[in-house]
Amino acid sequence: NMMPIFKFKREKNKFIFYIFGIKVAHNTYPFKLLDKKFRKNKHFDCRKFDMQIAQISEQIFKNHEFTKNPINNNRIGILATLFSDMGGHTECVVKLAEMLSEQYEVCTFLSQKNIAYEWAKNKMPLLEKYSKVDGLDCGEKKDLIELFDKINQFSPRVLFVYMHMDDSFDAGVLYLLHKYTDIKIIYCNHGSHCPALGMSFADAIGNTSDSTFYVNKEYRGFDKNVYFNLMDDKKENIIDISEEEKLSIRKGLGIKEGNYFTLSGATSYKFFENGTSPYFEMIKRLLAKEPNLQHVVITKFSDEEKQVFEKIFENSQEKDRLKILNFTSEYSKLFQSCDVFVDSFPMASAFAHVEMMKHKGVSVVKINTKNALYSFQEYFPKDYKYKFAEVFEMEDGIIELLHNPEKRKIVGEELYKHYLDNFELSKAKNEFINIIENSEHIEDFYMHLDENLKFNVEIEK
Repeated sequence: NMMPIFKFKREKNKFIFYIFGIKVAHNTYPFKLLDKKFRKNKHFDCRKFDMQIAQISEQIFKNHEFTKNPINNNRIGILATLFSDMGGHTECVVKLAEMLSEQYEVCTFLSQKNIAYEWAKNKMPLLEKYSKVDGLDCGEKKDLIELFDKINQFSPRVLFVYMHMDDSFDAGVLYLLHKYTDIKIIYCNHGSHCPALGMSFADAIGNTSDSTFYVNKEYRGFDKNVYFNLMDDKKENIIDISEEEKLSIRKGLGIKEGNYFTLSGATSYKFFENGTSPYFEMIKRLLAKEPNLQHVVITKFSDEEKQVFEKIFENSQEKDRLKILNFTSEYSKLFQSCDVFVDSFPMASAFAHVEMMKHKGVSVVKINTKNALYSFQEYFPKDYKYKFAEVFEMEDGIIELLHNPEKRKIVGEELYKHYLDNFELSKAKNEFINIIENSEHIEDFYMHLDENLKFNVEIEK
């Protein structure tokens, strides 16, 4: 469902190599055959791919003399493929850089640097406030050693990795760093619902929930797991818009005075499964039950998804009260202006819920009982009332909150306190600093789940 980084197309009887749709010098790309196999892979145990990456990298640089630079304990590195203004992991990196820049010199390395500046026009200037930005546009063998050299010369104490999970190039860089430097590598598992390259070369894997710990051990084959909370704005940096601005935004969206306004937002594939959309079928029922309800979805459909959507709402009057809005950098204002945020399913979006908590908003959460990696009820208080396994119970929860503004206010205050206790940046900072300052013995931070704790997951080992 997600756009692959690397792609091959046959043109005039030749295979042409693309990175995010951009044609590159494919003949010298070192992992092209491995990438073709990995695109068909559904197994979460990707260690065999990592070993192939190690072998290819070793073969390419068998005559290269590697120089191990002394570690600079005052430096922290971040490695990523690229960023976008709407990507959740982009927000993670910006907050990580903000947090660590108070104590360390930070440099972010990108293997698709120009695309990052094109896709993240708003986020890159924010990142540059806290971090140097280096990197290149990788695509050839020589780029592998060039990116390695950049990181090796910076020689950070710890390298936090936010690469795309199918990025064989960054995985090759990780192998070289793991073998030829003393840099501690922490692989941040932001794509926990996907098979992932490169984890074999990490000293630790950073996770944000028990379900990802479980999958790493039982399905990926790794027991080197450490725990991080998601991190978001400091309390003093939270910007709440005025009631007047909320009314203005609602009016701009076409929300009629006195009507309820529900909102969802996610990458489009998170709303669809097996050629249909139980999510949009639920929204259709909600709109039919509540004639004063208007619903907005922030997303962008593929052609196939649009056909499914149109079929569900064919000849439906409810469609007039449903608005599909393209992604916007002003999403926070929309989140603050809605009455209730409705979780996407079958796959949720973690940062959407954190955004709502931060502004004392309320979310109704869908629990995916078939695949724990697809829902984020673990980020809510354990006794949170508005998380549901059944769709019809979820509908009732949405309606209950819509008709009870006082309840929304109470729940919003409870979620805001939960945000301050778990996701506020200064709270998260202590966890990261502790691991960094003791990274020479990072194995002391490995966490092990209760053996009796099990999760339902629909994935292959």
